[in-house]
Amino acid sequence: MGRSMTLTEADAGRIIQGFADATLDPKLWMPALQVMSDVMGSASSAMELADLNTGEAVMNCTFPLDDDTVALYEERIFHINPRVGRARRAAVGAIIDDRTLLVEGDPHMAEFMDWLRHTPHRYVKGTKLFQAEGHEIYFGSYFSEAHGPPEGWHHDAHERIIPHLVNYMRAGRVLSQGKLSNELVRLEALHSDRPFALLSRSGKIIECSVGFESVIRSKGILDTHNGVLAASSSRHRRSLESFFRAALGEDRLTKPPMPVRLSSAAAPRGIVLHAVPIAPGNDVFDVFRPAVLVTVTDLDKPASLSVEKLTAIFDFTVREAEVAALIGTGQSTGRAAKALGITEHTIRHHLKAIFGKLEISRQAELISIVMKLG
Repeated sequence: MGRSMTLTEADAGRIIQGFADATLDPKLWMPALQVMSDVMGSASSAMELADLNTGEAVMNCTFPLDDDTVALYEERIFHINPRVGRARRAAVGAIIDDRTLLVEGDPHMAEFMDWLRHTPHRYVKGTKLFQAEGHEIYFGSYFSEAHGPPEGWHHDAHERIIPHLVNYMRAGRVLSQGKLSNELVRLEALHSDRPFALLSRSGKIIECSVGFESVIRSKGILDTHNGVLAASSSRHRRSLESFFRAALGEDRLTKPPMPVRLSSAAAPRGIVLHAVPIAPGNDVFDVFRPAVLVTVTDLDKPASLSVEKLTAIFDFTVREAEVAALIGTGQSTGRAAKALGITEHTIRHHLKAIFGKLEISRQAELISIVMKLG
């Protein structure tokens, strides 16, 4: 496909639907990225995912880089990449390019540029799609030296596409249970505690997971009327109706549905709903034809971190790890003491040892560290 000077409605729809499909079935990420690259006239489109807890980085790129070049990037270059270092400080969804990302004086610039010479990735227009709990996801359209820097219409096109991608990343995190990358949503996933539902164009639940059903029953926020998802309280009715108009309406594939937060006395922080629209007749499940996938994030669900993980990372004793897991997820010393069946004096003794191993001095710093690992 030749380069156009604007993003047509048809091309925008193809790109957005491709990424929506890929949220449900990760085998479709590369085809979706290729459509984006073709429409942009770029040398490549790429997704970069990183788990800072483990040091793992993964790059999916439409240009066929050789294995050694990819391995070097994932093992070394990603972690010193000046583009990534500056994108890390940008807001999620902000459109950025080399005028912001490449600044003279970076100590790793020479090494990065040497790697770059083995690729067509001379210029970039991209964004940070996700950053939380030690996980990062970046997207970029890359342009060759011969093409030159991206043009104004490329910026406008990315502004049109990126909000959808940010939305899909959030929903995909629920489906993948916070893993580095997504997994295919199979029918057996409906028996899991991952809270998601598949709805028809009328808002009727076609299928939902056990986890989604549990949210409906336990939170007092959502209900069903003749199989249609509805708000339990009148104060949420307008917000939920607006959410579903965006998720199920005629423009759902061109205007991303914004998430909505709903709360109740039993769930004061509430739940957050995200939606991934699905094109008519598009059936990655091969069984039924849903119009939208809805996922739920429970903000009142207690954070947790395995004791084994803390002992392995920080050389804590088992008891220190138990204390760190409780205090680090916001429990008071009194509640932590009660949960572990020990005194607050003993909790403070363990905290002193924990602070020493982490070289910190306050519980707020411990919470910050533990939440990043969560």
